Amino acid sequence: MSRKSQCFVTAVFDQHDNLRPNAGDVSPLHLHHESLLIPPPVVINHTVINGLDELYQFYDRQLSAALDEADSTIDQIEVTSETTVTEYIAYVACALSIVNLIVFCIACRCFHRLAGRQFGYQAPQSPPVHVFHVQLLLSLARFAKIIQARSQDQSSQQQEKIPSAKGTTWKTK
Repeated sequence: MSRKSQCFVTAVFDQHDNLRPNAGDVSPLHLHHESLLIPPPVVINHTVINGLDELYQFYDRQLSAALDEADSTIDQIEVTSETTVTEYIAYVACALSIVNLIVFCIACRCFHRLAGRQFGYQAPQSPPVHVFHVQLLLSLARFAKIIQARSQDQSSQQQEKIPSAKGTTWKTK
């Protein structure tokens, strides 16, 4: 029992004289010791603990070796990945398909022209452009330029604003 707990127990017994046990009264000290199941002290077998440590180290080394082997295999796969023959064949097939499409389009256009000449077929011509349409497009273009110039002027005026000496109001140059 520590010194503090002895002092506390002595202080409690000094305050309450009826709590102080008599020399012949031993009954409060038994505390039903016979009914308590207290196990014997544990004896540690160091050979078993050392055996478990060795087993743990064995499995730890085995797991670390397996993980290192897997990492090296993954690194080797990343380093040695090359373009396979199948990929080359796919690239060549794609290129030939594009060339074939271009040749087919040219052949269809030539056939259409030859067939048109032979059977007297003429391709439709584009509709005539009226002077009104041209004037309308030109006036729309001028209007768009005017709007663009005004928006640039407004944005440049907003950028030129500087603070006054007090810093509370804004003035333009």
